[in-house]
Amino acid sequence: MTFTLFDAETGGSQVGSTIDLSEVNVANGLFQVGLDFGFQPYSSGLWLAIEVEGQPLVPRQPITGVPFAIDMPPDPPEPPDPQDCQDYCQAMMFGCSGEYASEEQCLDTCSGFSGEGTVGDLSGDTLQCRATWLQRGVNGEVTTFEACTNAAADSPECVD
Repeated sequence: MTFTLFDAETGGSQVGSTIDLSEVNVANGLFQVGLDFGFQPYSSGLWLAIEVEGQPLVPRQPITGVPFAIDMPPDPPEPPDPQDCQDYCQAMMFGCSGEYASEEQCLDTCSGFSGEGTVGDLSGDTLQCRATWLQRGVNGEVTTFEACTNAAADSPECVD
C-alpha cells in the first residue's frame, strides 16, 4: 500500500513524502496503519490518497483536525468574543493555522469586517459571523475544517 498526502481532494499538490508499506493486514476490507508525514500545516484541508498494488482507491480521504489536536497545547485560547478582533485573530492563528500569514495581517483584515452583526449570525460580512463559526467548531457542531473555512476572510458563508 502507498499513502500520499495532498492539499486538494482532486488534483492539487503532494504534501510531505510518500509512505510505502509492504505488509498491511487487511480483514474484510479493513486495515489499520500508523502514518507520519511529519508536521504539515492544516489550513484549507488535507486529503489522503491510498493505492493498493498500484490501484488508487477513490475518492481521497479527508484528514480532519482531530489528528492535529495531538500537538495542541494543553490550554487552547478561549472562544473568540464576537466583538473583538484580537480574540478572533488569536483563535484563528491557534486553530486555523495558515489562514493568515501573521496575527498582524489577521488584525489588519479583521478591522475591515463590519461589527454590525449579531452574536450567533451564520452569514453576513461581519466579525460576529466569523466568530460564530469558530465557536461552532469549538463546540463540535461542525468540523474544524468547516469552522476555519467559514471564519476566514474569504469565507463562503460570511459574505454579503
